[in-house]
Amino acid sequence: MIKSFFTKPKNPFLSSFSRFASEWVNIKVSTIGKKEEPLHTQSQAANFQVHCDEPKNLGGNNKGPNPLYVTLSGLAGCEVVLLRMIAKEKKVEIGDVKMNINGKLDKSGLKGDLSVFPGFQTIEVEMKLESKADDKLLQEVVEAASKRCPVAMMLSTNPNIKFTTKWERL
Repeated sequence: MIKSFFTKPKNPFLSSFSRFASEWVNIKVSTIGKKEEPLHTQSQAANFQVHCDEPKNLGGNNKGPNPLYVTLSGLAGCEVVLLRMIAKEKKVEIGDVKMNINGKLDKSGLKGDLSVFPGFQTIEVEMKLESKADDKLLQEVVEAASKRCPVAMMLSTNPNIKFTTKWERL
């Protein structure tokens, strides 16, 4: 059985958002792009090196995924982490999680057509979850994960992106 939901709040936090200073997290990434490799960037993210590049047929050196793949990979990682955190909070056992994310965009926006949004127009998240929990509880976990995942919220609240999430059992 496939469960689906679509959430695009108008402004999910502004009316009731209040935080103590100790709850804020500052995330910093430092990036360098060298003249010799104009499409390759190397970023320092905490203790990790992240490389972005374009394939050779687009003028890159293929030393890493392009930034769009990194964005969708970040979304997948964030969703899985939040699924596991929320499942633990709700005492729900979740085994393996498999995720496919499909992002579609119109390249004409990237090529300079200012009438076309240059980012993803659609993002479809498909999850497969291994669990013995009932469907209603799993639906709650999936919905809560998407609402608490910072990457999902940045993308799903963008009015230019149709963002959908579907899940089914593994």
